[in-house]
Amino acid sequence: MQRRQVLQIGLAAGGLVMAGRMAAARGIGVFNENGIAISGVDPVAYFREGHAVAGSATYALKWRGVSWYFANAANLAAFEANPRQHAPQFGGYCAYGMSQGLLLATDPDAWAIRDSKLYLTVSPEMLAEWLKDPDSRILQARANWALMTTKT
Repeated sequence: MQRRQVLQIGLAAGGLVMAGRMAAARGIGVFNENGIAISGVDPVAYFREGHAVAGSATYALKWRGVSWYFANAANLAAFEANPRQHAPQFGGYCAYGMSQGLLLATDPDAWAIRDSKLYLTVSPEMLAEWLKDPDSRILQARANWALMTTKT
């Protein structure tokens, strides 16, 4: 028998909660809009350019069931070689929200890189809150993410 888990449901300042009943055995997918991760922003560009850069369908690939767009062939190749290095943490859901046990949508312009990992948040205000204690938030978020994605 599969164990079902009910995720906490609530509202966060400036963000829509995308939470509900999830089958733990099924896991949680990558946050996306219309099948496109990070609203079409190139995940590698955060590391190489230091800001959000729009990707293109010309340089796209499917990973974890969604399309990822890239600004150029070199960024696509870098992601393809090691997607976990470049993909946002927690499936692209809001890092602050995840620290609270919530699945929140994200804004590609509200982001941070910490310890060579990309974290997205729902808004610049939420990012500022997350940055007040990122180490603690990351630990809380990792624990919540593990609970949400564990197969039982």
